[in-house]
Amino acid sequence: MKYILVMATMFSILASCERETHINIPPQPPKLVGESRQGQNVFPEARISRTRGVIEPLPIGGQTDPYIVKNATALLYENDILKDSLKYNTTSQTYKAAITRIEAEKTYKLLVSAPNFPTAEAISFTPSLIPINSLTITRNARIDAGGRSQDEIRISFNDNGSTEDYYLLHFLDAYGSYLYCVYTNDKDVEKLVYEDPIYPDECLQGDRLLLSDMNFNGTLKTLIFYTDAGLLDPQNTPSGTRRATVELLHINKDYYKYTKSLNSYENAVDNPFAEPVNLYSNVKNGYGLFTTYAMAVDSIR
Repeated sequence: MKYILVMATMFSILASCERETHINIPPQPPKLVGESRQGQNVFPEARISRTRGVIEPLPIGGQTDPYIVKNATALLYENDILKDSLKYNTTSQTYKAAITRIEAEKTYKLLVSAPNFPTAEAISFTPSLIPINSLTITRNARIDAGGRSQDEIRISFNDNGSTEDYYLLHFLDAYGSYLYCVYTNDKDVEKLVYEDPIYPDECLQGDRLLLSDMNFNGTLKTLIFYTDAGLLDPQNTPSGTRRATVELLHINKDYYKYTKSLNSYENAVDNPFAEPVNLYSNVKNGYGLFTTYAMAVDSIR
């Protein structure tokens, strides 16, 4: 990373000034952490864990997360009516509903309790489904500054003029992987760039194309994106032709704030000069995110 050389230089300069200091950190009572992002027409599921103390070890990759809470009670309410109880699945290490699916234009509450933890709750309103009016691709539409050929993708949809709306777009190739880099000059798309030298300055991650309707409320919105040529081409497989897709998520304000904070958090992790960043949370008496959304999907041909 670009900060490693700077850090090494600083440590070498300050090494001769080392002084051992003991700091007493008061223990903090653990709280529940809920993580759930759910689209319409699915049985919602949630990962429920607990906070980790400052001296507790990080989870080891490939092993069972020791901070997963397996004995929680997770209740799902729809428009203030109890609809389902999410059950723990040992294979996925998540809690999942079996009766109620998420529906657009309804409000959901997730209430989570477990022994020795304060009860946590989060509320999410599911926005309406916004269809994709048109999706077109023009292959080899332009040559970028580096001499690479790029395809142009145009997406249009009608925004609701009576509400404050937020959207998240995903670009997936024919195998279902998010694109590494997507480019746009549209000023409504948040410039959530990854501050790393290996990423071009204008590179936007294909799973983090975020925008609000502040400048196009109640109108037809057309977005223009560019990707390196061929990344969205169909692929022939033994099971048939697979096609790249675009997902248009109509999200609520909590999901919008969380996505922005996630980008800031990731850029601050390896930067010793950055201010600490807390991930946005809508969970009362706990941490995490519980959010629901309505998603439209179309394939690129």
